[in-house]
Amino acid sequence: MLNPRPVRGNEASVACGSCRACCHQIVILDDAEIGYDVETIATPSGPVRLLRRNPDGSCAYLVDGNCSIYEARPACCRVFDCGAWYRRTLPALRKASLAAGGQIKRMVKEGRRRAEPAFTKEVTSDPADRGARHRQTGI
Repeated sequence: MLNPRPVRGNEASVACGSCRACCHQIVILDDAEIGYDVETIATPSGPVRLLRRNPDGSCAYLVDGNCSIYEARPACCRVFDCGAWYRRTLPALRKASLAAGGQIKRMVKEGRRRAEPAFTKEVTSDPADRGARHRQTGI
């Protein structure tokens, strides 16, 4: 039986609701994270351990729409905040992700929704300017 042991540290506080888009992304494990069902891929800098994924691309631990190892989820999952990710991601990459469709598209849209209050405060306080900024970037 697997006995996942995550690396603990800072955790993002995200109210995911029914969104599970990030559960369809690749999860890279830290070397200290052991006991998970993994896939190992070769890279030029050495092997990388990933959480095993289902044929549909979802995490193997996503069961009936919920994380079956939530309390022992890896650090990558603990710190991920789609709103913060959206704010840090270049507009061209966000646009390409939207074009790709699928779960990455859902994650971009959810990230945009969650980032909007902080994002608009950084850009401008004038609602007319926010709309122009949104139309200009197309995202």
